[in-house]
Amino acid sequence: MEPKPKIKITVVSDVICPWCWVGKRKLEMAMEKAKTKYDFEVKWEPFLLAANLPIEGKKKDSPQHERVPAGLKRAGAAVGIDFTGACDRVPNTILAHVLLDLAGGSGIRSSTCFR
Repeated sequence: MEPKPKIKITVVSDVICPWCWVGKRKLEMAMEKAKTKYDFEVKWEPFLLAANLPIEGKKKDSPQHERVPAGLKRAGAAVGIDFTGACDRVPNTILAHVLLDLAGGSGIRSSTCFR
């Protein structure tokens, strides 16, 4: 049997970015549809969406019901994500990226990122 062609994908994202969560789900769905024809290698690269946040993050100013725009709510629902806006802080994600980098060195990153 001839090996399947491999598609290499590099994803640059921040774990706090809700649109990145939507994109990850769509990528997973596309890879699932094409898995009989292709193998995939997904590499995750960090991006700091809010690079200037203090390490403790910052409190959100808006009330919960205003935190998730309607378009994001619809996009999330379409891929099985219920964005609630319940978190009252915008976290600094530097330590999350460090942890994911360490996980990547042990070969478990892609299974742990964006769970």
